[in-house]
Amino acid sequence: MKEDKRPVKSLTNTQIKKLLPASKPYQTLQIRILLVLGTGLRHGDIEASRISDIDFENSFVTTRSKKTRKSMGSRPVPIRIMEEVKKHVSVLDPKQERIFIDRFNRYRWDQIREILGLSDLKFHDLH
Repeated sequence: MKEDKRPVKSLTNTQIKKLLPASKPYQTLQIRILLVLGTGLRHGDIEASRISDIDFENSFVTTRSKKTRKSMGSRPVPIRIMEEVKKHVSVLDPKQERIFIDRFNRYRWDQIREILGLSDLKFHDLH
């Protein structure tokens, strides 16, 4: 099993407070950002998440990943973030298995980073 060896970059509260409103027009991107910030899960784990991986009642998300020790198991999801995830899931087709049916929009992510002056920030740096 791999260990994460990259140095951790942390956003300041001010940067997070700017990032969330800037991502609001792009709902699925904002939900991804919220999940990464709120759970510490890796981008790939969030992309692979299924609706059945979410325990809405107890506010947990489970990952199947075994890529690193950090990404294994269940994670608590802050209540405010879980409320946003519930809203997102509620409008999906009931037959939909995955939380996200669209692809990660790197163009929008790059736009947000540039607007906020965080051009060196990678999505993986959020976890």
